[in-house]
Amino acid sequence: MLEEQKELWADDYGLVWDQYDEAFNEPVPVHTLGTLIHTIEAYMAAAEATTEPEWLDRAEKMTAFAYKVASKNGWRVPEFFDEKWEPSPEAGKLLNDGRRYYEGYVTGHSMQLGRFALQVRAGLRSMGWTVPDYLLEMGTELFERARVDGWRRTDGNPGFSTGINDEGDPVPGEDEHQQWVVCEGVCATVAVRRAMLDDGARVSDVEHFEHCYRSFVDYIHDYLISQPGRWVRRLGPRNENVQPAKSSRWDVYHAVQATLAIRLPLWPPTAPAISRGLLDRPEEPAPDKKSWNFFGLRG
Repeated sequence: MLEEQKELWADDYGLVWDQYDEAFNEPVPVHTLGTLIHTIEAYMAAAEATTEPEWLDRAEKMTAFAYKVASKNGWRVPEFFDEKWEPSPEAGKLLNDGRRYYEGYVTGHSMQLGRFALQVRAGLRSMGWTVPDYLLEMGTELFERARVDGWRRTDGNPGFSTGINDEGDPVPGEDEHQQWVVCEGVCATVAVRRAMLDDGARVSDVEHFEHCYRSFVDYIHDYLISQPGRWVRRLGPRNENVQPAKSSRWDVYHAVQATLAIRLPLWPPTAPAISRGLLDRPEEPAPDKKSWNFFGLRG
């Protein structure tokens, strides 16, 4: 599968194609932020599982591309790009696999990308590699932009707007409150807080992020958990029920990560961190420990 990534999915820009035709001959001339984000996530997992640093290096290059785009656009990241990776909302309409077409900028994707930037940073540090300065800036700025744009009260009702426009206002029809978005808000604010503490910040320096964390968790408790083990997948902008209701099974991993984020370090990724006994041990390892895995033993 990883060899297929190199042979078929990697494009001329060091990023990845999003979709192929049914004959698997030609890629569809569109790229999406969602695919870029989840490929970064997958490559981090591949790096940890295979102990091959190449995959973390690839994840960092993709993160660097997103930084370049976001930093020039007020820290908002376009959702769709053409075949040359130029922002293009119309390109997203070429996709034919049934995924949702989002209008505007997706707050949840920005927060997810910000978290991954900080996880890539922690992974690079674990290997003793030089850590680019942009990664901490990117994680912090993406979170703050998405928080300011998305976290709001509509007629007194809290929640994250899923999609916002160039002015930072909710996009009509995309202003619903989705479970996965606030879950990514939880994970992102935890990641920024953890990164700052790992860099030597005092607890008083991260009070803002603790306040955000508690606000987002309170929202989940008050509006999204209907009973133990059952989450509401989406609500309207005033937290009213949206019909027809859809199963939350698609988004269960967002919920799991949101409940575990505060209890785990930034690196390694969630599953291997738990398997290595790092639950409730979120602090970064001592500087002389280059890695929890065997990167340091490879040539």
